[in-house]
Amino acid sequence: LVFDTRSQALRRANEARDALLRQLADLEAGPAEEGLVWPAAEQARFGYEQWATVRRAGINRQLAAQTVVCLQAADEARLAFGRKRCRRRCGRRTERK
Repeated sequence: LVFDTRSQALRRANEARDALLRQLADLEAGPAEEGLVWPAAEQARFGYEQWATVRRAGINRQLAAQTVVCLQAADEARLAFGRKRCRRRCGRRTERK
């Protein structure tokens, strides 16, 4: 039960990290410039890049914190897996005696 709980926590942490990575990737798309004349297109691109830079910084901070959560969850899942495996092995040894 502990291993299952830790595995679920690890899965959720990884999903949250993956969502942040997708948000970063989506920022690379850039603004739609179709139908805009040259000065307006450049102004739109510049405004978007300013906004995207601030947004990337925020996502990167969240991503750093989420990476810590993922690493901690992975450690907890590994520990729970080891305990589960040890209990199985110890149980087999006592059954043999």
